[in-house]
Amino acid sequence: MSLAHVQNSYGDVQNTYDLVKNRKDDIPFNINKCDTYDSTDVDFDANDYIGSLTTKVPKWNFKSLNFKIYSSKPIEVVISRQNGRYFAENESLDIYAIGASEEEAFDDFCQNLIYFYKHYKALSWDKVTGRAEELKQLFDNVFQETLI
Repeated sequence: MSLAHVQNSYGDVQNTYDLVKNRKDDIPFNINKCDTYDSTDVDFDANDYIGSLTTKVPKWNFKSLNFKIYSSKPIEVVISRQNGRYFAENESLDIYAIGASEEEAFDDFCQNLIYFYKHYKALSWDKVTGRAEELKQLFDNVFQETLI
């Protein structure tokens, strides 16, 4: 490697450092990285919209204070958060619940599921048609009562 080549390479490196220095000089001295969000709108909570807060949970056992049922296959309970409230739902069973926390929403879901289980078990087949017939068959085939 010749001396001229080394000097030329040094000049290229120096030019690069000069460019970086010039670009840094263009950045305002009072700029800060933003790590937090501060809203001026009291009705808007950015935390409700940041990240995905939807969870799909398979469950087999559902209980209330004095009643418990279990399913022969896992029941997917979708738990989500929106506007500071939690929702637990299963579209196949047409069951939707709400709570101030995930636990409250799931407890409400269990109570609704047990209510509809008892309701459809008590109905005779000649009293149901359409979607109610599908739900009765689903509750009869998938769920079973158990002792607490």
